[in-house]
Amino acid sequence: MHLPKPDGAPYALCPAGTHVAVCYRFIDLGTQRYEHPGGPKDQRKVMLSWELPEVLIEEGDFAGEPFTYHQQYTWSMNENATLRKHLESWRGIPFKEEDFGEDGCDIRDVLGKPCMLTLTDTRSGTRTYVRLQTISRLLKGKQAPDKPRNPIEYFSLEGSSIDLLTLSHLSDKLQAMISKTPEYERLMRPVPVSTFKPIHFDCGRPFNQTRLLTDQDPRSLANAPGLIVKSRGPLSLSETGPSYMP
Repeated sequence: MHLPKPDGAPYALCPAGTHVAVCYRFIDLGTQRYEHPGGPKDQRKVMLSWELPEVLIEEGDFAGEPFTYHQQYTWSMNENATLRKHLESWRGIPFKEEDFGEDGCDIRDVLGKPCMLTLTDTRSGTRTYVRLQTISRLLKGKQAPDKPRNPIEYFSLEGSSIDLLTLSHLSDKLQAMISKTPEYERLMRPVPVSTFKPIHFDCGRPFNQTRLLTDQDPRSLANAPGLIVKSRGPLSLSETGPSYMP
């Protein structure tokens, strides 16, 4: 048997060194499960992405485009958390207690902001990859980069809705990671509404049904007997049930 070709297309690694960078993306990856010697462990993960405008790819389909670097973090502001250390180093001052919580700092503030990334080459077996060693403020006298070529994106799994458009822009691998999280399942779950009391139409037939509604597609439920949906026009009732009046 001949040796199979390696899976996946080769890609250029970011060169090691200290580079000017601008943050262009924050992605909430949700709660991920990892296997540990003591058993599985759940951790909330996020990802920050930077563009390196002064370091361009030389070969391949993306020749001439700036390198990008992506770093996953545990979503934690513990004193020993890597994310906290990197953010404090980036801004140049430590966090205070009032910087946390609902009235504190918003992670979206880092989007579009410049910094210096120090990257190092690391080997694991036969594989070489690039590791983020430190983040620091832009060097004094260094001109801040222009707006990044990559679109600035923010994706969060908090709140009551999900940004499906931004999600669709992510790689298949990231989408698969996010779709398996409890946060994603919560946001995509239909919202139950209260049980409707029996409605008697002219034909005298009572209906008592509970339905699951979503705001996205009320028309698909418009012909269900005994079901009242929100619409831009009046809702008329007949023997065959309510009908939508445009």
